[in-house]
This record gives sequence, C-alpha cells and structure tokens, in this order.
Amino acid sequence: MIHTLFPSLVYETNLKDTIQSETHETVYKKSLEFRKNDNNKASKNWECFTTINKIDLLKLRNFRIIIDECTKHVEDFLKECGYLKKIKCVSAWVNIDEPGNFHDYHTHPTPFTAVYYIRVPENSGDIVFLNIFDYFSHRGESSPDRVFKVKDYDLLVFKGNLAHKVTQNKSNEDRVVISMNFDFCRDSQT
Repeated sequence: MIHTLFPSLVYETNLKDTIQSETHETVYKKSLEFRKNDNNKASKNWECFTTINKIDLLKLRNFRIIIDECTKHVEDFLKECGYLKKIKCVSAWVNIDEPGNFHDYHTHPTPFTAVYYIRVPENSGDIVFLNIFDYFSHRGESSPDRVFKVKDYDLLVFKGNLAHKVTQNKSNEDRVVISMNFDFCRDSQT
C-alpha cells in the first residue's frame, strides 16, 4: 500500500475586489518612497531593497489595511486546514525587486507566511516552491518544483518552512510585494 504523506498546501486568491485601488496605489507609492529615502545603500537584502528590520509596516495605516485583509484570508486558510488556534501577523516588510534581482531558496521562521503582490510587471519573476520530496527523480517520476505566475493583488499563503525562491526579474520595471510572517497567539494574546 502506498500512502501520500505531508502534502504542502498553498492558498492562492486575488484581492482586487477586496482591497480598494486607492489603498493599493498609496501602498505602492509609499513603498517606492521608502526606497528613495533609504540612506543605507548597503542594506540591500536578498538581492533587493527591503524594509525588513527598518520600518514597522504594522503601524502604518494603509499597510495595516492590507495586512488585516490578508490576515482574514490566512485565518480562513487555517480553518479550512483544521487549525483551531488563533494567529497574528508578527512581521511585515516590503521587498522591491529591481530588474536583475532574484531571491534564492529560503524559508521563514514562523509557522505561516503570506505574500501580497502590489506590482508584478510581466517577466518580473515567479515564485517557485521547492519539491523536497523528489525521491524518484532518478526514475523520471519526479514531481517538479511548483511555479506560481502571480499578478497584482494576488495573495499566497503557505507554511513558513516551505522552501521557495523568486526567479530573476527580467523586466525593465520593479516588482513590489509585501511579505508577512504569522505565528500562533499565546493564550494572553487572543
């Protein structure tokens, strides 16, 4: 008997009907402003500009509107998967990938991660999830890594330990995203 173990679930939706375009555009412009005002040019991380450990997006109104909406979808995903514990967004940051930028495979230190796509020009890079269970590749039976071709307003939610990367931005424009980490609330945080 063969059993399927440990499926990797990814929640995908588009929030264009939920997030007001004015809020979306304000967040886009503010993200570009963060980069413009960043004096520490050596702070590029993961081959791109990032606000991680520099700006607390959780305290900024328009970012908070988007993060709160994304949190509702993370909660829906977890309920559908049978998780009964409450969660909260513990960190959020902007990544701006200029032409030529990419992200190598990495994971996140929290149980769940979400990525909200603010601006995704054509050919600006795809998110790719690593198939760590590729045991049968020598027999030609491998399941390839999974590529998601995302667009503006898309939201992906997945377990933080699911290895993923972003392919090179081959466009002439910036790709702008908000990444978020979610953790379970302790009893006193519910």
